[in-house]
Amino acid sequence: MRRLRSGDLLAVKNDCFERKSLRRNMLAQLSTDDGKSWRRPFLLDAERTGVAYPDGDIAKDGTITVVYDHNRTKEKEILTV
Repeated sequence: MRRLRSGDLLAVKNDCFERKSLRRNMLAQLSTDDGKSWRRPFLLDAERTGVAYPDGDIAKDGTITVVYDHNRTKEKEILTV
């Protein structure tokens, strides 16, 4: 979770937690009221299973980059959106 320059909160998470190996559908959500309510999620990655451990950063120009991994023991990919 990150606080944006606007003061809004950005959360990035998976929507599937049945088993860790099935982590999929990386989502981003925005809250404009300090976490009391959340806007409809934005789907960042629906193609893969095994996506996890998101982190993000905000550039000086306001660009938001989300970094996460895909199957860290097999594919060993680091992805960005």
